[in-house]
Amino acid sequence: MSTTKTAFIVPEGLQLEQVSGGLAIRFQGDIVLKADLGQRIAKVHATGGDVVLGHDIEVGEVAAPDGCVRAEGSLRVGSVYTRQLEVEGDLDAGGVYAHEVRVKGSVSAEKVTAEQGGVRVGGRLRVVDELRARGGDVVVDGDLFAGGVHAEAGRVVVRGAAEAGTVRAAQDVMLHGETRVDAIEAGGGVEIHDVLQASTIKGDAVRLTGARSDVKMVQGRSVISVGPCRVHSDLFIAPVVDLSPQTSGRVTVVESHNDIGPTSVKGLLALTELASLIGDVDKFLEERGLEPLGSGESSLLLAPGAGTAADDDGPPTDEVAPVAAPAPAPVPAPAPVPAPAPAPVPAPAPVPAPAPDRTRVGAGRVA
Repeated sequence: MSTTKTAFIVPEGLQLEQVSGGLAIRFQGDIVLKADLGQRIAKVHATGGDVVLGHDIEVGEVAAPDGCVRAEGSLRVGSVYTRQLEVEGDLDAGGVYAHEVRVKGSVSAEKVTAEQGGVRVGGRLRVVDELRARGGDVVVDGDLFAGGVHAEAGRVVVRGAAEAGTVRAAQDVMLHGETRVDAIEAGGGVEIHDVLQASTIKGDAVRLTGARSDVKMVQGRSVISVGPCRVHSDLFIAPVVDLSPQTSGRVTVVESHNDIGPTSVKGLLALTELASLIGDVDKFLEERGLEPLGSGESSLLLAPGAGTAADDDGPPTDEVAPVAAPAPAPVPAPAPVPAPAPAPVPAPAPVPAPAPDRTRVGAGRVA
């Protein structure tokens, strides 16, 4: 055997089969494709090992159910089944089913499911059907377009624009770009930092800081903080509703425990003021998937007027910033008690002038 040239070795257990879609490769171990085989590859199936694709490639199906699929370039594939999917370039796929998904480029897929971990995409993510992460976060550095997004145990963070049906997260939802969604439901906080168009938002602390927010209904379990922006909404319901002084627009109904204070926002009616029109208030809220406002302030009360999760001069963060508890209203100091006026001192009696010496006067006249 030549010692100067690379040997072509066919390992025991390798199966090569020509099928209708091209070449099928099956092996009980790792499969590494470093070069183009000169024909379409229909299937790459590694049982008990990894699949490494060392160049840009198009494959009908890739499976490594007990290992990792790692593409060192861009990958165009009909479907992927693996524990860990790592793509250095772009991913164009039909269905993606993995425990965890990490793509440095952009993703275009029919459906993406991370069964035990999260989904991290460095570019744009477009999913026709649903993006679901059962055990981690969904983090997209570019724009997001999806039929729906669900992080069953983590957060949803999108740094570009977001357009989706329903966005659900067990923890926080952070949307830094222009947002158009049907609904947002978060077990943690919700922050939207650009123009918003939505039907319903539900979360713990809800912050809307974009230039314009058009949202039909917003429920915050602790606080809703808005502005400065122009807002249009039918209903805000939270223990505390904070509208910045620079916020304008209309919120037809506000249910809260705090006094809104001076504002240029119009509406601000209570549900009880509309009872003759809407009937039973609790039933009205239940029909819209909302909960009535409990009595008293929430123990998780977050304060109005605190800063957003990302400073205007810095990069966006991935955490919903807690808001400090509202400062108690200052108790006015008691008015000082005036000192008693001093008793008037009586003026001294006038001293009478001495009587003139008449003897001396008479003596003068004789002289």
